[in-house]
Amino acid sequence: MIISKYGLTCELPNFLETGNVFYKATNSRENIMEMARKRNIKGLIEPNTGNTSVMLEVNSLEVVKNLDPWTSDYIKCDALHVSKSFLKENQFALFGKSADCMMLGLISDQDVYLFHLSVASLNAGLLKHLTLRGINKEYMAIMGPCIGASCYSLTRDRIRSDTSNFKNLGYLEKTYYEEDKLHIDIRGIVEKELAHCGITVAFSDRRCTYCDLSLGSNRRDKQNRHDNVILIW
Repeated sequence: MIISKYGLTCELPNFLETGNVFYKATNSRENIMEMARKRNIKGLIEPNTGNTSVMLEVNSLEVVKNLDPWTSDYIKCDALHVSKSFLKENQFALFGKSADCMMLGLISDQDVYLFHLSVASLNAGLLKHLTLRGINKEYMAIMGPCIGASCYSLTRDRIRSDTSNFKNLGYLEKTYYEEDKLHIDIRGIVEKELAHCGITVAFSDRRCTYCDLSLGSNRRDKQNRHDNVILIW
């Protein structure tokens, strides 16, 4: 799927069909860079998720000087913010991957945000107060696939034993209990926050990563999982 808006291109390729981007594959980085080279991209700005609410402002080459797309060096954050002009002038791309969490791109005519949204980062408030960041109806949203609520559940004991990750889930209306398990609707949570800001969703891949075998799923595939990718340039 390829979406163009505001002079930028957002692509959600499906790598399983070509056997690429498996975590255990020795040539995974080469596959990613081959994809970048075909699009005249000279470097990838990629977050290394920490399940926090950390957002990095990428506003100079100094920020990315140690970023080598041929290695496994990533920026420690769960969200990136960069101007469209910075991407264009340096021929960089925002690149994200996940295997059950959601990759969310927000694009305006001036700048781009890329979010890696897990339950932990949502709980930490990564999408809260978007309006305070100046994110409003001028942005469009690209929503990647994620695990569905019916396939993503946590036991009450797990939640009680890990209160740091789940203590704020009370504000999330898109959750429900079934017997002794809490089901969490990541897509529903994100859609609610975007609607609150008046943001239009230009594209939403509504497939469940666990159910759809063409997508990567950490819960289903464990160590043999592959990535679901988003690329914005």
